[in-house]
Order: sequence, then C-alpha cells, then structure tokens
Amino acid sequence: MWREVRGTPDLKKTKLNRRKKMTIEGRCMKCKENKEMKDAQMTMTSRGGYMAKGKCKDCGCGMCRIMSKDNAEKAVKDGEAKAIVA
Repeated sequence: MWREVRGTPDLKKTKLNRRKKMTIEGRCMKCKENKEMKDAQMTMTSRGGYMAKGKCKDCGCGMCRIMSKDNAEKAVKDGEAKAIVA
C-alpha cells in the first residue's frame, strides 16, 4: 500500500494534468495579470532565444513570454503555438 510521503506528488493529480491540454500563459501589460494567450506564435529573438507572442483573451492587448528552446519546440509540437518564425 502506498504511503503518502511529504513532498511526493499525488499520482491521480499528475495523471489528470497530463491529459489536460496546456496553453501558453504570458503577462498582459494592460490587465497586469498572467493570462492565457490567444493566437500564440513562436518567434526567435535577435540573440537566439525563443519568444511566444500572442493576444490577451480578455482585452486583446499584445502579450509575450520568453521560453527555452525545449519548451518552445514542445509548444509547437503540441499545437499550442504556430511554427517558429526567424
């Protein structure tokens, strides 16, 4: 029998989180909150980093989020964002 140990994840919760489709969240400068991005598109910065650019679902203001290469490629693969634009 499994014994709950402090700091270990609950197996039921982790399975549910894997099934749920993740969306890219970014900081909306107009709403001053972290929110989900609409129409996210991956771009490469001039210094070689990756950035997701999109619109706020509530106010329509521009949003962005700096991401690692692995997370950017995963977001494109999962269909959360459009392909990487150089």
